[in-house]
Amino acid sequence: MKRKKKQESSLLIFDLDGTLIDSRKDLRTAVNLVRKHYRLPPLPLAVVSGYVGRGVRNLLARSLAGTSADLDEAVRLQRRFYGIHMFDETVLYPGVRPALRRLHARGYKLAMATNKLAAFGDRLLRHFGIRRFFTCVAGDGKFVGSQTGVD
Repeated sequence: MKRKKKQESSLLIFDLDGTLIDSRKDLRTAVNLVRKHYRLPPLPLAVVSGYVGRGVRNLLARSLAGTSADLDEAVRLQRRFYGIHMFDETVLYPGVRPALRRLHARGYKLAMATNKLAAFGDRLLRHFGIRRFFTCVAGDGKFVGSQTGVD
C-alpha cells in the first residue's frame, strides 16, 4: 500500500462565519436585542443575513440606519448579547470536522480568521470541538494563542 507523502509547512486560513459555521440566527438574535433596547421592531433573518460581513460595526450601522441609536453603545450591547446567545442556534456545517481532521493529519497548519472578537471565535471553535486543529485564531485585530496537536 502506498502512503501519501505528508504535506509540510503549508498554511490554510479559514473564515469562520459562512465557511465553518452558520451563525446567522444568533447574530439576528443579538441584533434584535439591540433593536429592542432602542425600542425598535425586530428584523427578519433574511434582512440581518444581508447585512452580515465587514464586521459588527457595519452590521449594526445597517441594522440601525435611520435611527438615533448610538453606534458605539450598540456595538457594546451587541457584543454582550451575542456573548450570551452565540451557542443558541449556531451550527457547524456538515463535513467540517472530518475535513479539518484530514487536513491536519496531512500536515497542514490551520488558522481561522473572523470579523468577530478573537475570543468569540476561539469559544465557538472550542464549543464545536475543532479548536485543537487550529494553530492560530485571529479576530478583530487580535490573536488567541497558538495550539498544537490533536486530542
